Amino acid sequence: MSFGHASLVRAELFRIARQRSNWLLPLVPLAGLVILVALTATSYGLTSTTGKTVLSLARDLTDTASLVLAMTLGAPLLLIAARAAAHDHHYGTVRLLVGGGAGRGRLVAAKLAAAGAIALAALAVGMACAAAAVALGSPSLAGRMTSLPQTYWHELLLDVFSVAVSLGCCVILGTFTSTVSRSLAAGLTAAMVWLPAEQALTGVLAFLAGTAHADVFTTATGLLLAPNLDHLMQALQPWRATVEFGARPVGPGPLPAGPVGAEQCLIVISAWASGFLLASLVSALGRVDVSE
Repeated sequence: MSFGHASLVRAELFRIARQRSNWLLPLVPLAGLVILVALTATSYGLTSTTGKTVLSLARDLTDTASLVLAMTLGAPLLLIAARAAAHDHHYGTVRLLVGGGAGRGRLVAAKLAAAGAIALAALAVGMACAAAAVALGSPSLAGRMTSLPQTYWHELLLDVFSVAVSLGCCVILGTFTSTVSRSLAAGLTAAMVWLPAEQALTGVLAFLAGTAHADVFTTATGLLLAPNLDHLMQALQPWRATVEFGARPVGPGPLPAGPVGAEQCLIVISAWASGFLLASLVSALGRVDVSE
């Protein structure tokens, strides 16, 4: 018996679809967008509509909707990817698959491809829902969208790109934690804790940099994955101030140092993603479950 890549991907998608708990996960981004609509309609907080031009309001709402989508879609995708990667090890079916001719590297690639396909579909549907949320929250803006300059639509594409990068990293991270740990509980826990822990560490490092005045702490904040993901939207659009959540990664240089630029953001994110992928493949290929 042999397993092609396409059949392995289809099997993973079928398995994910059959897990009933996965069908509850879309409620997370929907809840986030409902809160966004409520805040926008009441002109409260980050989505305040007071004293803003149409372009400024559109930018703020688009940025906020993109960040809400990145966070609320990222967590479910982490769970899906981590569960898919750990499933065969948790239930012992990896021995049957490998013994039947499915290479360990191909298994990891299939799990990544299946989770990636779900991420792409979630991004498309999520962006449509986010657009609807913005229109519902601010009907006056919805009626004037055609009057927005070309600059706004270019910035919107950059927002979508930053969300796509964030979701892709969530898929890779979830696959990495479960593949390396070979444990459903450990993989899920590590996947959900990793990014919040890095955000907390960024805040600690920023505090140490300000109190100890040591460049090493400043440089370290720019080498972590989570703050670079959160800052990517702003880094890609240095000509304006975007809405940001979380601590900023800071680049090297004399204090007070400024936030990192787009090039460093993309390099750091790519390095982390490549490291996760490499570690996943090495772990899968280097630990023999059964002779092929």
